[in-house]
Amino acid sequence: MTRFSRPFRHPLAPVPGSQFPVPGSEFRVSRSRPARRAGQAMVEFVIAILAVVIIVAGFFQLMEIVGARGDIFRSIRGKAGKEALSPGRLFDRPDYIREWREGEDEFRHTADDEFERGSIAATLGAGVVDHTVGDGADWTYLDGAVNADLAELRGGLSAAALGLVREKEMEKIYLMPAMKNWIIGKEYVVVGSELWMPRLKYGEFDR
Repeated sequence: MTRFSRPFRHPLAPVPGSQFPVPGSEFRVSRSRPARRAGQAMVEFVIAILAVVIIVAGFFQLMEIVGARGDIFRSIRGKAGKEALSPGRLFDRPDYIREWREGEDEFRHTADDEFERGSIAATLGAGVVDHTVGDGADWTYLDGAVNADLAELRGGLSAAALGLVREKEMEKIYLMPAMKNWIIGKEYVVVGSELWMPRLKYGEFDR
């Protein structure tokens, strides 16, 4: 090799410092694009199928839960109605709430709230019954009322005066595989309903 000779370079080799692609490289890149596009289309198709399965399963699962809750409510309403008509039944005592404290979500009557129980006189009596009349003397108008139970409200309130019947029922709803494995992560959910009904008397409807 003389000082005027140049080293051998392949015709397809890139020129040092050149910004132009190697001749023939466009052919090699374009030949791999269809395979990548086919793989991307397959992934998108699988994702779309999963989304459709989840939506359909969620719809039917929701309808099942709503239907089960409606059946439970109709069942306990029938039981409570029969119990409310029983003349010698001992009535249930609810939790009388004296104070309600909001939880971390700052919304009232949600799962993270806390409440303080109180007596019937301090909660229902002072908070509701005492405000139903403008003057204490107005209670005398109830002395001649056909329904004598109303007059009991101004005295010592009790569970017998209110005559509330409580019925509660819960049921397990087993989830579909799509909802169990992909969304909720549980085998079943528990749905239920609770009903409070006042006592009833046949004689009151005849007067």
